[in-house]
Amino acid sequence: MQYGVRCHLQCAGKVELSDTFVATHLYRIAQEAINNAIKHGRAKGIDISLNGVNETITLSILDNGVGIADKRSSGPGMGLRIMKYRADLIGATLRIAPGKGQGTEVTCTALRGGSLQ
Repeated sequence: MQYGVRCHLQCAGKVELSDTFVATHLYRIAQEAINNAIKHGRAKGIDISLNGVNETITLSILDNGVGIADKRSSGPGMGLRIMKYRADLIGATLRIAPGKGQGTEVTCTALRGGSLQ
């Protein structure tokens, strides 16, 4: 439990990815979301899930931190832009929203070997 943060991983369905390009970008999106949860959200708990259904895989990171700040006036931060860029590279959809009750939820859905867009 590094940084005093509890992390829980759940996998459901077929979560294998043979496309290393997609796998690498999903990993980096997860890494950025977790870093943001710890650094900016001051989260003490993070739930990570991977769900594979048919040809899609969905990565979800939900934290119990202070939630995402409303930055509409200044635009998204660098980390959020990087996650969006990475999702676009693999043709995935990315959703960043307040969690249910508290925290932030980052959800990225990609095709195992192609583009959703």
